[in-house]
Amino acid sequence: MRVRRGTVKFDVVKCYWRDAQTYDTWHELSEIEDECPLICSVGFLVKSTKDIIVIATTVAMDGMSNAGISIPIGMIEKMEKL
Repeated sequence: MRVRRGTVKFDVVKCYWRDAQTYDTWHELSEIEDECPLICSVGFLVKSTKDIIVIATTVAMDGMSNAGISIPIGMIEKMEKL
C-alpha cells in the first residue's frame, strides 16, 4: 500500500526485527536468555538509510509525525510492503 496525500508519500510496511534485552536486577549468567525477542512493527516507512529505517505510526499531510521508531538495519529479520 502506498499512501499519497498532497506532497506526503510513504510505503506502509510490516517489519520484523530483533529487540535488545536489558536486565535491571541480578541474574545468574547461565539464566540469561541467548536470543533477543522478535518484534513486529507496522507503519509508514518515512526514512531508510544504509544504517537505519524509521517507521512512523502517524503522519500529517504537512510532513510531520508524532510517533515512530528508528530500527538499526542489522536488527531487521524481514520487512514487507503492505
